[in-house]
Amino acid sequence: MTDPLTGLRAEMAAYLRESPLLEGIAIREEFPGGYKGVPTRQACVAVGISGVERAATPGGRVKLTLRFDILCPPDGNPGCHGLFDRLCGALFFQKNAFGTVEIHCGDAAFDRETGCLVLTAEAVLAGLLLPNEDAEGEGFTDIIIKAKEV
Repeated sequence: MTDPLTGLRAEMAAYLRESPLLEGIAIREEFPGGYKGVPTRQACVAVGISGVERAATPGGRVKLTLRFDILCPPDGNPGCHGLFDRLCGALFFQKNAFGTVEIHCGDAAFDRETGCLVLTAEAVLAGLLLPNEDAEGEGFTDIIIKAKEV
C-alpha cells in the first residue's frame, strides 16, 4: 500500500509524462541517482515532496509543496528556465486535478556531480486530509487536493 504523499508524487510524475508541453523530457520521481557522475544528454525533471504544512484550524487543511529538480545538459535545448516555463504551463494552463496555487524557482547553477545545469522549482497545492475513522488520535488515510479543473 502506498502512502498518500508517495501516491501524490507518482500522480504528478505520471501527469507530467503525459503533458504535450513536456514531450521529450525525462520525468522521474525523486532526484535521479543514475545521473550521479554521468553527464546526461537529455533534460530531466525529478518530482519530489518538499514540504507538508497542516493548518492549525480544524478540518484537516494542508498545504503541500512539491519540488521539481530540473536538470539540463549545458548545451541542451530547452534550458532550465525554458523547461520551468513549460512546467508552469503544464500546471496552470492544461486541464489537471492538482489545483496549483503558486509555483516559483531559484537560480540555475552548474552541478559538477551530474554535469548539468540544475534548477529547483516548488509548487504549492492546497488539500484536505481525510481522517482515519478506525484509529485513535490524529491519523489520516488520504489527501484530497482542492482543485478547480482548468
